[in-house]
Parts: sequence; structure tokens; C-alpha cells
Amino acid sequence: MAQIINSHDQLSLEKIEQFESKNNVKLSDLYKEFLLKWNGGKARPNIFKITDAQGSSALNVFYGIRDMYDNLEDFISWT
Repeated sequence: MAQIINSHDQLSLEKIEQFESKNNVKLSDLYKEFLLKWNGGKARPNIFKITDAQGSSALNVFYGIRDMYDNLEDFISWT
């Protein structure tokens, strides 16, 4: 089973809603739940087999909210 490591400071629902408003985005309820629990982090292991035909894929980071290296706001501004 995968684990989340290097998660960040806890968020409130109010902070998530402020983030959505500021960035004109609507995060899914599942991602909001994830942010409330973990606020980003890394998966270990980070290599997952999709199917025999498709092979494996890597998951390097879950983006969080606030001042951190893996900041969701920075990612949104790059796209």
C-alpha cells in the first residue's frame, strides 16, 4: 500500500476556498479532502503499474497550498 510522506502544514476549508477564489479554480471534493488531511506530499512507493499493456508510471508529487516548493498555485500559473 502507498503512503504519503513529506506532507505540509494543515489547511482549513476556509484557506482552500480562498485559494479557489484567488485562482479562479474549483477543486474537486476529493482533492479538498486530500488537502485537508495531507496538504500535498509525496507517494512511497512512487512507481505504479497501470496495466501489463501500459506498463508503469511514476507519481512524483501531490501539490499543496501555501508557501512550499510543490505549491499548487505555482503549478497553475505555469499552465
